Amino acid sequence: MTTEADCQSATASCSRPERSAGLSLVVLTYPCDMASLLLEHLAAAGLDVRAVVLERRGALKKLHRVLRVVGWRRTAFLGFRKVAALLGISRGERWRTDAFYRRHAGELIVVDDLNSSQCRDALRRLGPDVAIIGGAGPLREHVFGMPRFGTLNMHPGLLPEYRGLSSVFWAVLEGGEVGATLHFIDEGIDTGPIVARRSVPVLPGDTFERLRGRIIAANLDMLVDALRSLNCDGHLVATPQPSGAGRLYHVIPSSKRRAAEARLAALAASGKG
Repeated sequence: MTTEADCQSATASCSRPERSAGLSLVVLTYPCDMASLLLEHLAAAGLDVRAVVLERRGALKKLHRVLRVVGWRRTAFLGFRKVAALLGISRGERWRTDAFYRRHAGELIVVDDLNSSQCRDALRRLGPDVAIIGGAGPLREHVFGMPRFGTLNMHPGLLPEYRGLSSVFWAVLEGGEVGATLHFIDEGIDTGPIVARRSVPVLPGDTFERLRGRIIAANLDMLVDALRSLNCDGHLVATPQPSGAGRLYHVIPSSKRRAAEARLAALAASGKG
């Protein structure tokens, strides 16, 4: 069995060419800023993406996803411009265009649903070693189980403690530890084996936007380290999560969101984050 120490040693001794060789990577995502950050970070690290499988849904399906993520009440308060941006009606951001994904991958495959047979068939044809989630809802096994080594997800929170949605807000509100987790996808929600975790402390002057930026950066760095280790020796240590550990969180209500923002402001002012 490969130990964590063995993995770290292999990572340190592995040569790191300017461009990766041999590891076939596919990104599964819908259009979002996280997808653009992921693709740009992989390119900067010299890791080639063989294909992007991009989910483009109709307006009604997009609205359903927005409602699932932020809830009916918050959607109503977001205002037309914000909701329009979430639905893809506003076209200002570069990650909304197919051209952006074509520039960062060898192939672009557009599907109606990442859980569709169309996506499954594309993965079967591509035969990737690893799939990486840029932005997606829950995936089914016939998709996340298709890559040779599995499908990796970057969770903006520490697992298993904070699974699900609004994990950073919940952690701050409850006085929990804030951080990032890289894990494999399984049939549960954020329950797959953990590859890496990293604490991200609150710093003076922090806002949730700044904190989110550092959490994303931590996750991207852990992802690149993991892919380089895998490319080096074909092994990647992942620790199964204890059954029933942690809690599944849902969208944080507006009142508790405001309380979390007030708590973060207090922590950032005191320097005790």
